[in-house]
Amino acid sequence: MPYVSCYDRLTRKWVYPFGKLPVGMDHLSVVVVPKAACHPKDPSRILVFNFRTKNYSTHTSAEILAFDIPKDGWTRDVLESSTADKDGNWYTFANHTFNGGEDEAYAPRDASGVVMANNGKSVVNFGGINQVRNPLWKKGNRKHGPKVFSTWYSTVRELNVCSKTWEKVADLGIQTFALMSSASTKLNTAFFCGGAMYRQDFNGNTELCLAIRIPGIKFWNHRTAATENFPSKFQVGGKAKKIETSLEYS
Repeated sequence: MPYVSCYDRLTRKWVYPFGKLPVGMDHLSVVVVPKAACHPKDPSRILVFNFRTKNYSTHTSAEILAFDIPKDGWTRDVLESSTADKDGNWYTFANHTFNGGEDEAYAPRDASGVVMANNGKSVVNFGGINQVRNPLWKKGNRKHGPKVFSTWYSTVRELNVCSKTWEKVADLGIQTFALMSSASTKLNTAFFCGGAMYRQDFNGNTELCLAIRIPGIKFWNHRTAATENFPSKFQVGGKAKKIETSLEYS
């Protein structure tokens, strides 16, 4: 689907200030680049990439889409009058060529993990999968190979937001996709949990959470916790202990 919705925590309603994407997609990666990341006049912008537009027919394009966030945000009138079906001001931020799924730096990969680094100047991308339909495949006939050619990645690659170029910066040592990821500025560490992992003795979902530090990469998380309507004693980073059927925060 091409729709983008945003939950307004003040009014407790869904709003649509980003309009509609140019194409329907899923399994995408999304990051928010802070203003002045590369140049003083750069707006804060949203980047969308690693998306697939058809089931098991992901990756014919390595396009990165962008949306520039208004300097002063949106007025309440704009938020309340925005509609999901209106075309949004999305544009092509970068569009790279690549040499098939084996291109570790530039091939797009869906369901991968993404975090920010270097004060918003870098996007770090973990793992993922590239799937392309086999044009010769016929149901019930294995002569021409599988229905889908899949490439699993153990690659860690970095997008330099300023130069708009990708570079392989590390390897996880295991191929994985369908990840949940986050980063800690304080610990200079990225974390990714769950997902499917592939190795000789195992191929399936995992409960593992892995952590990584990469020389030359300073992981960065500019977000603050959204705590509206949380229990009155809740503290970000505090410990919770269960008391009978409730939680007490300290």
